Amino acid sequence: MQALLKSKIISGTAWTTIGKISYMLIALCANIILARLLGPSAFGELSILMFFVISSKILTESGLVGAIIRIKDPKETDYSTVFIFNIVISIVIYLIIFSVSPYIQSYYGIENLDLYLKLISVVVIIDGFKIIQDARLQKEMNFKNKYKYEVISISIASFVSIVMAYNDYGVYSLILLQVLNSFLITLFFWSFEGGLKQYSFDKDAFKRMFKFGRNTTLASLINSSFDNLYQLLFAKYFSILTTGFYYQAKKLQELPTNFVQSIALGVGYSSLARIQDENIQFNRLFKSFIDILTSIMGYILLISIIF
Repeated sequence: MQALLKSKIISGTAWTTIGKISYMLIALCANIILARLLGPSAFGELSILMFFVISSKILTESGLVGAIIRIKDPKETDYSTVFIFNIVISIVIYLIIFSVSPYIQSYYGIENLDLYLKLISVVVIIDGFKIIQDARLQKEMNFKNKYKYEVISISIASFVSIVMAYNDYGVYSLILLQVLNSFLITLFFWSFEGGLKQYSFDKDAFKRMFKFGRNTTLASLINSSFDNLYQLLFAKYFSILTTGFYYQAKKLQELPTNFVQSIALGVGYSSLARIQDENIQFNRLFKSFIDILTSIMGYILLISIIF
């Protein structure tokens, strides 16, 4: 068991590192080209939209992915319950955003913001269809396939977005990047990882998983809201140009943190979930992850300071 787990941790960490770096490099290059073509104002408008998209994703997921990864031997009804809940809640949230989007446009006074928000929020529903395949890949620690699909998707979506930006589609280019990327990942998940074997909702299973997930959801929602609140305030009380500069700088500043976080929340969480009842081994592995991740962050910060 220990040898198998160690092998999966090494493999998972390697593929997460390769996949995440590849994903970030492609996204960064596309971002630089799009910024050159579109200018900061387009990204300022995108920053407003992304606040609602990110918050909605946290609410729809509701910590149930973490809860199902934590279950040692999840049944097909557990996966089905999470899937059905996710689809229903994502549709409800989309309808709410659809209803309030005119008021958001009126508040900011930005032309077409209403339409932009309605279009980009489709991502919330699309992501609802890939939650189970994503959870299975993480639980099985199959990070090779997970990042393979994500890297291919971001490559195609970035290329299409750049072509649209070059042909003067403006903010629609950035919206399509988000929607197309999400759609392609979902398509790959369903095509190569398969769907559900049954579709049923178990109230007891939902209560058990939601009891665990509600705390992580609340923590994530508070953290995300405060972290992304500045761009909403800047867009209202400063210029949209300033908001665009801030949003781009913030994305660059978060790159190293996101990289370390992907290892911690992906490989780390999935590994620890496998040995949650073995206290000695659990504590030893947890300490090892903390030591390694702290060292990585230390080196990244040191390099940043030097530069």
